[in-house]
Amino acid sequence: MLLDLERLPLRDFSTSTNVFDLGELVAARVAFLRASTERPLATSIARGVSVRADAPLIERIVDNLVGNALKYTPAEAAVEIRVRADARNASLEVEDRGPGIPAAERARMFERFTRGATAAGTQGLGLGLSLVAEIARWHRGDVSAEQGADGGALFRVRLPLEGAA
Repeated sequence: MLLDLERLPLRDFSTSTNVFDLGELVAARVAFLRASTERPLATSIARGVSVRADAPLIERIVDNLVGNALKYTPAEAAVEIRVRADARNASLEVEDRGPGIPAAERARMFERFTRGATAAGTQGLGLGLSLVAEIARWHRGDVSAEQGADGGALFRVRLPLEGAA
């Protein structure tokens, strides 16, 4: 994963990307993830949300964010995955029902090798969210985290819509 982080800025965006429907890609990835878990995954996915992106990299974002959400969400609660768009950006949102992330930790959580207090006892090196952030930036987008509606964490990846000014 560290090698992926180092190599990403060296890739040429125009030759490494295609235009596709983000909603279709996320729906397909969620269907794949559902097959490997008995945990509930709730979706609200808009279709026709066109982005220029590298599909395997976007799949890694989905896998990482949903995987993290499943780690921290109680077994009976659903992880919510949403795709929407506004006039300029597509948004992929993953919301969990876990303990949430203290505001003080949110500022650093996308840095390499950073693990929050709630990560104690879970596997990982603290590279997953930094990879998500790097992929989002490479796509000329961004990622953020905030408190979810029910106290968990809400991660939002924004990517420019294809054709948006």
